[in-house]
Amino acid sequence: MANPVDLTTVADVKAYDGSIQGNSADTLLERLITAASTFAETYCGRNFHAADFEEVYEGTGTYRLMLHNYPVISVSGVSVNGLAWASTTLGTQPGFQFDKYGLYATGGYAFPRAVRNVIVNYRAGYEVIPFDLAQAVIELVLLKFRRRDKLDIQARMIAQETISYTSGDMNKSTRSVFDQYRMVAPV
Repeated sequence: MANPVDLTTVADVKAYDGSIQGNSADTLLERLITAASTFAETYCGRNFHAADFEEVYEGTGTYRLMLHNYPVISVSGVSVNGLAWASTTLGTQPGFQFDKYGLYATGGYAFPRAVRNVIVNYRAGYEVIPFDLAQAVIELVLLKFRRRDKLDIQARMIAQETISYTSGDMNKSTRSVFDQYRMVAPV
């Protein structure tokens, strides 16, 4: 996986929180944003920002080939057994088409079963990070920011009132969003 790029900004974290004033916490927030972005990409098993990829695959013997990165934005080249395949808009013409997850061989073609015989050059990821994903990262940053001085405390009793602290690595709503973007089966 490539080095992650931040999935939100200090300004967005401050705008959502509303209580962080001035710039005294900016360096810490930048560090937490990078850490939370890294965590999100590692947890989800994928890169989110759009990037160009050249990857080698094994032919499956079928007409479908799932690519490692998604959503697929464009495909600039497909080579099978050393021969370039053409992109086509008609399913009856020999070549390939793509959707956000991978390639389709068209016109009676298939990706012949062999070891490392398919080379794909493509662009995948998000040109603009989805709002729900950026929001989940903001919430994770703020969870870590608020817990930074309570790392070993699970509960505290103050004047007959018990205050409990979240002890997990993220809250349920953040996990729910990350799970929607998580690669559950390697391709």
